[in-house]
Amino acid sequence: MTLDQLKTFYIVANAGSFTSAAIELNMDQSNVSRKIISMETRLRTKLFTRKARGLILTPEGQALLEETREILNRIEGMKNIVKNVHNEARGLLNISVLDNFYDHFLLPNLHGFLESYPDIRLNINKVDAWNVSDLDSSDMMVAIRPYMQNATNVVQEFLTRLHIRLYASKAYLKEFGTPKRLEDLSHHRLLAYGPKNDLSSVVNWHLFAGLSFGNPREPYIQTSCFKTRLDLTERGFGIAALSSEMVGDNKNLVPVLPDHEGSVIDFFYIYPNLHKNAIPVKRFGEFVHTFFH
Repeated sequence: MTLDQLKTFYIVANAGSFTSAAIELNMDQSNVSRKIISMETRLRTKLFTRKARGLILTPEGQALLEETREILNRIEGMKNIVKNVHNEARGLLNISVLDNFYDHFLLPNLHGFLESYPDIRLNINKVDAWNVSDLDSSDMMVAIRPYMQNATNVVQEFLTRLHIRLYASKAYLKEFGTPKRLEDLSHHRLLAYGPKNDLSSVVNWHLFAGLSFGNPREPYIQTSCFKTRLDLTERGFGIAALSSEMVGDNKNLVPVLPDHEGSVIDFFYIYPNLHKNAIPVKRFGEFVHTFFH
């Protein structure tokens, strides 16, 4: 099969009819139909079921569509790579990053990067979920997030390890007392990360710590935003599990049960193998690594 045939098949599959595809391709409907018939003959299988309301992909056609989409994305990505290598640090870079990492590490340093590379344009998607990015794209895209299990065709570069410890305000501890043991947390107002996902089970270690059996402790308030949890903790709403690196020397917060190590989260700079030679991806990666090395 030729690339032209694959492009025609892809457009027909998405258009749902020969007529609509012919308009998009700017060719006669009969020519579009002949190309599809030629593909079906060569593959010895039907790719579409012809219905009165249009074309329906057969299981074989659906499988070919998924492969074709990947092939066309790769070709488009190769074009972008060549263009960016030629133009050096130039182009649009899509960045998907967890909100707490953005607020505490990326934002304070971003101006310096843009001054150094004025021809790179950034599209920043600040998110609060564990699965922050679809990296299967022909666009230049990177993610700053915890390790992606079972991910294929991506590069994952270690950035830093965040230590999740317990903190409360002086006002809260004065009113409700200071926990002396992990078991004491059951009698306190606990602020938690939510909704429930793979990340919450790591962050919310204080909901399980010291319990030998039974259900986890019920959070007093839960939110997916780190900044909101930090604000709530400072204002005395309860005890929260926060990154010690992000809390820093915050004078409004006091460590709780400091002898207990809590949990850790490793962050990575992640991008598709397809874009490993793209100059904007390389330069932004170098920039992010400088925060920690």
